[in-house]
Amino acid sequence: MTSTSLPSLSTHDFDGYYNELYGYAPFPWQTRLVGQLATGQGWPSVMDLPTGSGKTASLDIALFHLALCADDPARPAPMRIVLVVDRRLIVDDAFRRAEEIAEKLQNAEDGILKTVADRLRHLAGGDIPVMARALRGGMPLEHGWATSPHQPTILCSTVDQVGSRLLFRGYGISDRMKPVHAGLFGNDCLFLLDEVHLSEPFRQTLSGIARLRSENWRETGTADRPWQVVEMSATPGNRGGQEPFALADDDRQDRTLKSRLEATKPVRLDTIKGTYKTAFPTAAAAEVGELLKDDNTKAIGVVVNRVATARQIFEQLRLQLGEKADIKLMIGPARAVDRDMIAEDLDNIRTGHKPRPEKPLIVVATQCLEAGVDIDLDALVTEAAPLDALRQRFGRVNRAGRDIAAKGSILITDEQLRKRYADPVYGDAVKACWDWLNKQYSENDDVLDFGINGMNARLQDMDPMALAPMLAERPDAPILRPVDADTCFQTAPRPAVATDLTLYLHGPQRQPAGVQIIWRGDLERRHMGESDKYRRQTLDILSLLPPRATEAIEVPVPTARRWLQSLGDRLPADTDASDVPLLIETDDASERKSGGYRAFRWRGRDDENSRSVWPNEIRPGDVIVVPASANYGGASQFGWNPDSMETVPDVADRAARPYARSKAAFRLHAALLVRAITDEEKTSEEGLKAHEKLVKKWSDRLEKWLAEYREETDGPARIVDSILSNTAEELDPDAHKWLEDANAILNGTGPKPKIELVFPYGDEATDDVLPTAAILAFPGGIKLPDTLNAIADNPPTADNPPSTEDDQASQTRANINDATATDTGENADIEPSDREYLNRHSRRVVAAIMRAAKHLGLSDALTDALCRAAWAHDWGKADPRFQSLLYSVLGQTFA
Repeated sequence: MTSTSLPSLSTHDFDGYYNELYGYAPFPWQTRLVGQLATGQGWPSVMDLPTGSGKTASLDIALFHLALCADDPARPAPMRIVLVVDRRLIVDDAFRRAEEIAEKLQNAEDGILKTVADRLRHLAGGDIPVMARALRGGMPLEHGWATSPHQPTILCSTVDQVGSRLLFRGYGISDRMKPVHAGLFGNDCLFLLDEVHLSEPFRQTLSGIARLRSENWRETGTADRPWQVVEMSATPGNRGGQEPFALADDDRQDRTLKSRLEATKPVRLDTIKGTYKTAFPTAAAAEVGELLKDDNTKAIGVVVNRVATARQIFEQLRLQLGEKADIKLMIGPARAVDRDMIAEDLDNIRTGHKPRPEKPLIVVATQCLEAGVDIDLDALVTEAAPLDALRQRFGRVNRAGRDIAAKGSILITDEQLRKRYADPVYGDAVKACWDWLNKQYSENDDVLDFGINGMNARLQDMDPMALAPMLAERPDAPILRPVDADTCFQTAPRPAVATDLTLYLHGPQRQPAGVQIIWRGDLERRHMGESDKYRRQTLDILSLLPPRATEAIEVPVPTARRWLQSLGDRLPADTDASDVPLLIETDDASERKSGGYRAFRWRGRDDENSRSVWPNEIRPGDVIVVPASANYGGASQFGWNPDSMETVPDVADRAARPYARSKAAFRLHAALLVRAITDEEKTSEEGLKAHEKLVKKWSDRLEKWLAEYREETDGPARIVDSILSNTAEELDPDAHKWLEDANAILNGTGPKPKIELVFPYGDEATDDVLPTAAILAFPGGIKLPDTLNAIADNPPTADNPPSTEDDQASQTRANINDATATDTGENADIEPSDREYLNRHSRRVVAAIMRAAKHLGLSDALTDALCRAAWAHDWGKADPRFQSLLYSVLGQTFA
């Protein structure tokens, strides 16, 4: 499709575009911002928009603006839209919205959505209008977004993932791909830095990068492609005189926004006698009990500052209320598939959802709930916190501006009010805010309104210097000097003195970068061993069902190390864990301490760094896999729980299901087929033995069926039939559904997928294959009912080489060549398609550069420079000595 044949699109179409996406009109500010962009005024540097005003719609606006500019050679709209926020729960929420946009545009058959999709396809030069991805790092070949610099893309991720990639140190990314990701993030990008008050050091680092990209530092004048940072928050703070983009009069008169802005949220303060660790959880649970006496109060939130406190309150409420209420625990460090299930339970308290829940729903959470999460509570009990955090938390109360009597309580212990008490999360800001609130409270009888307009009226004339001590500390990042940037640019080899990225992403004395932990029920502690045989077995098992980002929990590196080190001692693994970085960070001795339980670092099947590691060998960005058995513990369905020694639910099948159309596998393992042990069974020796007996029964059944059918052509299908012919109640519901769906395809009238029976499990005593377990592998994938093409892995092809997280991304081999030469040298057994002639390879790379430059609209000068670099980039390989090492073929030059 040429630019002249593109369907027309104008700013007047935005309202219709938004309505087709969501079924309702945009707010006035959203339409106004589109008009501002269309007239060339550009994105505002700061967007000061209150809770509930629809900031996340900035994704829709940015994408519409990109489509609007699709036929503009200068194209002021960036190709990649990157939403960054330092709360994993908000990232997941935003990603779900991005997925919805991508899916609706992909499937649009007419109307404005089809117009927008076609214009985006023109930019992409392919069939996908926009890709939506959540970046978590360390998952080989999971994110196909980096294959093209001209593919419109929405990326959602955290400061660690985006910041490390931008600074050439992508956590969990191979050294070869680090410059690629840095280039994609460093050009043609719009950064939407959401809840900017949570990410002040990274905001400063982005400002430093913008300065280095300016004409004062560039060698060739202005940049060819746009690059901008937009700060978004309901509490952005002082920005040195910058005029933020904010609500206007027409927004305040909008019926929906007006009700949200004017909703009152009366709050009372309560000081609790006793210590924080014992008195506070009891008092918070009692406060919930009081709120439940009002039959109209159905949705209650409890937000605290530490994970351990949230767990204590959660357990007390379960004992206190039993089946009288649905009680959910939400903490930042949790698996996405578990969060999705919890999020489904929260659907009936989403903003604007009707009807509201009939049975009381109580959500106990940490800071992960205080910003950006779209839920609408009737009441809130919160631990005392800085003023900006409290405003975010009460933003979840009566978010829709309903005609209800909302209720709120802020609790603190007298221990926390002592002069020498140092709050490990927020420092002195908690006490400063509490003192100010008490003053406001006493001056206004017993009513303190935390509504948007109510609190704005109280703060509008306040001196910023008086306000600052009540806000959460916003640490400064070091100034990003040119020499610091040059150090980051060096990736192979790395400089002897490496730059500490943590300082630029989170500031000094903050928690370090993360590591992702995955639990697998078919792995045992022996698979964590150092020997080559156990490494091969583990690689075989994980290669058939690769770890997925949605089954991982991300925690700081020292936290992961200390947890694994503590398993050998059975000591408490964590104390003051929070969903925000701690202000008081002790020296990390975990890197120096030896011992503990080993884990398996996963970086892909063919990466030599995929191996068993000791805790002190774990590094930022690593993906580590551990057994789900009670020997390790460490998590539950509600997230990270390092002191738990119970078996962790294995969610690998659920995490992998959306990708089943490209590659699928199902583990025939009794520990995974059988339903989970019930809470009632856990409480008695008889119950434990009964569950062990059930697992043994299914292990014996599998042994029989595998021995009977393993050599038969239709053996895999017959094994599935045999499993499903037994009692469904004994099976795990997810496993049963997977097998039922697969069985319908295997026995249906349509094309049959290729299926193999693989035996990667070894026996500890004899190292022979274990006949009681196997893996059903579908190398070409299987079309399960709820798999989505939009997020399926794209198999490597000439047009789509492996490109993102691994070292298999070289385009000098079979991925993009079509060499047909014959070979008569020493390597005659090597297929010609495994080699690429150097001249031909160079021409192909130049052609690829020219295609990309055309789609990107690069200047002639820059295109010429890139083509020259592409032509010469592999000339060093022409050296006869290198050619001899490469193939030992004389007279021919290969890339």
